[in-house]
Amino acid sequence: MTDKKILTKIAYYYYKLELTQNEIAQRLGMSRQRVNRLLKRCRDEGVVEIRIAGFDESYVELEGLLESRYGLKQVIVTPEAEDEQLYDVLGAAAADYTLQTAAGQNIIGISWGRTMYSMAQHLPSAAGVFPELKIVQLVGNMGDLSRDVQPDEVTRLFASKLGANPVLLYAPVYMKNKVAKFTLVHEESIKSVLDLMPRCDSVFLSISGIENNYTWLNQTVIEEEYIRELRDKKAVGNICLRYFDKNGNCIDSELHRLEVGITGETLKEIPNVVCAAGGPDKRVALFAAIKGGFINTLITDKATADYLNRQSP
Repeated sequence: MTDKKILTKIAYYYYKLELTQNEIAQRLGMSRQRVNRLLKRCRDEGVVEIRIAGFDESYVELEGLLESRYGLKQVIVTPEAEDEQLYDVLGAAAADYTLQTAAGQNIIGISWGRTMYSMAQHLPSAAGVFPELKIVQLVGNMGDLSRDVQPDEVTRLFASKLGANPVLLYAPVYMKNKVAKFTLVHEESIKSVLDLMPRCDSVFLSISGIENNYTWLNQTVIEEEYIRELRDKKAVGNICLRYFDKNGNCIDSELHRLEVGITGETLKEIPNVVCAAGGPDKRVALFAAIKGGFINTLITDKATADYLNRQSP
């Protein structure tokens, strides 16, 4: 977020929502002392007058409404955009959020895809030096997909920008059968990565709507029976390739039994799951994922935020 927007947001939380400084600090991932200093700047710089006067005030109010409606830690709303520009806008906002919250964390998990790659790209070179910080790849690699969306490539770039340590998962996302998966996940090099996942302080990921994902599954030489099962069980989307229905319930799928990566149950135990996603094709899946309790912090575009604000939790 820009300097002016963070001042506006803190003012909104404190003066309009009447949150305490401790509550604001927890939401924004900063110390109470910093919140206190920023509140003083709000007064000194005229952000707070009789009402909150700030940049994108309508966004701040919408963010507050979504936070209250869905019980989210924080919502960041970006301007509307389409196609490639949307990845760019969401990635930039997610990078800003990363820079605000990386300090003090020990393990960060990261998923895959174009939004995550855009986030890593938007981090400035040498954005920070966190030699003790581990960046963990959360899902296995994905065959013939473009390198810039592959989980290992996203993990390497993200860690490089933060001066952190990448922890790579040297495995395919899907094994051919359950015996092969059992053997692989008990190898020490794989098991050590999987064991780090529940210890993540935060996780960064995006979300996929279901129709585009069926196309991808067909390209990964997945048996048609697995895709048919997801259709029959009315999957609407996935998060870290864990599929769920319209109510956010994890689908009991044979495909999940072949996947190498973080589970849906583990995701729900992570203190802060940050989802950067938007656009018409992801709205139903995003609403379901929020209802299912997968997401704590949401970064999305204005049109998607308006859609979520019209829904009933």
